[in-house]
Amino acid sequence: MNETAFGYTAHYQRIGEFLHGVDLVLYVPEVRKSSCGVVVMHSDGNYLSFSAGPELAKRGYVTLCANVADPGAPLEKKLASVKTAVEVMKARKEIEHVILLGHSGGAT
Repeated sequence: MNETAFGYTAHYQRIGEFLHGVDLVLYVPEVRKSSCGVVVMHSDGNYLSFSAGPELAKRGYVTLCANVADPGAPLEKKLASVKTAVEVMKARKEIEHVILLGHSGGAT
């Protein structure tokens, strides 16, 4: 995916096992406004193209939209997917702080 016409690029990545990996889309703004990165997830839904990703990127924030590895898993296993997403964001040299954004099942 490449959406540079909108002021950001979007990059898909899969971390982990084939059937139980974490799918991610990283939205990177052309011009960054902050050293904060935002991780957006939901406990059950597909959030790879959730509007917060491109909209926050348009406004200058590196944003990672991710899906949990196994939506049917208990909460404890879903939290491992959150950990993976946060680690991916923290590994980026331009990110100093990570903000978690969630609502509904994502607020868990």
